[in-house]
Amino acid sequence: MVVEEPPAPPDLLVAIEKNVVLIEKAVETSQTRLMMRALRNNGPIRKKADAEVLGRAVRKLLGHGGDATQALVESQIARMLNSRGAHPHVVHLFGDFSHGGHVCLVFELLSMNLYELLKQNQFRGLPLESVRLFSAQILSALVCLDDAKIVHCDVKPENILLSPRPGDDGASVVKLIDFGSACVEGRSTQTYVQSRFYRAPEVLVGAPYDGAIDVWSAACVVAELMLGLPVFPGVSAHNQITRIVEMLGTFPDALLE
Repeated sequence: MVVEEPPAPPDLLVAIEKNVVLIEKAVETSQTRLMMRALRNNGPIRKKADAEVLGRAVRKLLGHGGDATQALVESQIARMLNSRGAHPHVVHLFGDFSHGGHVCLVFELLSMNLYELLKQNQFRGLPLESVRLFSAQILSALVCLDDAKIVHCDVKPENILLSPRPGDDGASVVKLIDFGSACVEGRSTQTYVQSRFYRAPEVLVGAPYDGAIDVWSAACVVAELMLGLPVFPGVSAHNQITRIVEMLGTFPDALLE
């Protein structure tokens, strides 16, 4: 399914180019001034109301060291995915710009993440219908990544956000975000990836990995949506392995060779 790019607010001129001011507005408002001041002070836009002036979410990344590399990777991978056509369950990148020595990525504005949704539900788990709906959408996003040979490397509830716009059928929509740890399949350079609760066995034992690690993480997320709590809440890498083995059995010999 191909969806259209979310429209820009009609009264905003949004410049997504290098070394330019992000926003110009014909009629200046206090919210716009607040946003401009936040950008000038190298600060992130923390209030949802500020971001809603844009209809965009601005993510600020430091412009030096590993953070600069992360910004470059995230921008390149998001652009690669966008070039294949907007996907209903992958966050849309509008562009990026530099400001005050920082790299800012401009995404569509989304709502709360699935961890926040579980917290709002007092960690009791979601209705089966909602779990089925979100599971199908998460897998749809992973199919999109697999087609592009992209490994997300950090699928977790905090990186899956609700869209403020329902689908054509009126149902809730979730989108996968944060490609700062992602890589092209077969070109992975990091050995320490994925948040611990969602870390796949091949990553835990230091074996080569591919897009299958995202499927493992997605399965852990689905179980958490059902239970309300992480299914493998390890306190260390060793404890994580122990919990997985206790529930699923020993790792295959081929994985340990």
